[in-house]
Amino acid sequence: MRLLPSLNALHTFEVAARHLNFQQAAEELDVTPTAVSHQIKVLEDHLGVSLFRRRPRPLVLTEAGQLLYPAVSRSLDAIEAELTRLTQVSESTTLTVSVVTEFAAKWLVPRLSEFQRTHPKIDLRLQTSNDVVDLHKQTVDLAIRYGKGNYPGLVVCKLMSDVFMPVCSPRLWDSQHPIKAPEV
Repeated sequence: MRLLPSLNALHTFEVAARHLNFQQAAEELDVTPTAVSHQIKVLEDHLGVSLFRRRPRPLVLTEAGQLLYPAVSRSLDAIEAELTRLTQVSESTTLTVSVVTEFAAKWLVPRLSEFQRTHPKIDLRLQTSNDVVDLHKQTVDLAIRYGKGNYPGLVVCKLMSDVFMPVCSPRLWDSQHPIKAPEV
């Protein structure tokens, strides 16, 4: 079993040593200066050494405090980095995209293998639907729809313009029908 001092006391020491000021440490930790002083006293009692020379001003680290500070600071940085990494790993890497059927079939699906090759850690899930999607209530991260982009409360990005044209049988182009070929 490890006989380490409390992590709270070590964290308080790191902040106080970085600022060399109990008032500023208290503000960063959102506690009172008395609470900072108490945590420092708990740590000093545990270690059996003084960590600060409490002059009227400025606060100064003792030799023991100067030795302890870099080790505690590096250790807390390492813990913070690992917790950040674990949080990012545990966060879902699933991306659920709702698209209209025609867009999925004709544009998106042919490009999926390249996306998967480029972003292998993203589990892409496609949901094809022509219905309106409420991105605030559903488990959809992104929706691709036809429209003018007037969707209040959402971030909208125009992907492309669509071109519509009539396509018909050649017999409709004869002189008996009023449909004229478009000017190109």
